[in-house]
Amino acid sequence: MTGKITKQELKEPDKFQVMLSWVMAYLAENKKKIYIAGAVFVAVLLIASAWYLYDLDMEKSAQKIYARSFYTAAGDITAATGVYKEVLAKYPRSRAAVLANYRLAGVYYQQKDFDAAIRHYEAFLKQAPDQSDLKTIAYMGLGHCHEAMKDFKNALAAFEKAAGSKAGQIFGGLNNQNIARVYEAMNDRAKALEYYRKALTNNADPITELLLKRKIAALS
Repeated sequence: MTGKITKQELKEPDKFQVMLSWVMAYLAENKKKIYIAGAVFVAVLLIASAWYLYDLDMEKSAQKIYARSFYTAAGDITAATGVYKEVLAKYPRSRAAVLANYRLAGVYYQQKDFDAAIRHYEAFLKQAPDQSDLKTIAYMGLGHCHEAMKDFKNALAAFEKAAGSKAGQIFGGLNNQNIARVYEAMNDRAKALEYYRKALTNNADPITELLLKRKIAALS
């Protein structure tokens, strides 16, 4: 059953009509501001849409170039390197460029051009998402570069970041071996022993186990 309308309510103005009148009055008074705000919103929307389409087209073009490396890498590493460099030159903001930096770092490491390898590993690590498992491998590669250059402080920092990264536990034994080896090179026997022992607990390879035991025995 609906409630009865009181005489007081009959005398009061309709609340919806009052609100509607207020809105219309506000629109009339602020018409110019509203038009400007609407135009700005539409402009921002158009710019955002255009940028998205541009980004999509850029990524597609970058991936098309990067895909060429799969056909050239097996037979001609120089040609593959040229493809990676082309991606970086033309589409440096693309996801393909992130992978191109990773690939170039590996190529330069194999060529023992450690400065160039470090530069590309660092570029990859700066751009790659945190959830990428490749970051662990890149930190390990970076550590090997610094180690090869006898820069043990930065090598240790890189290997520790590899161990603490998302996929660090997957490479737990290897990361501990790397850290132990650097500590050994730094003549820190206690730390080297600590990490060789950690590596031994994470190892499943009989040959590596034998080598680790010999290292531990030699340092004990």
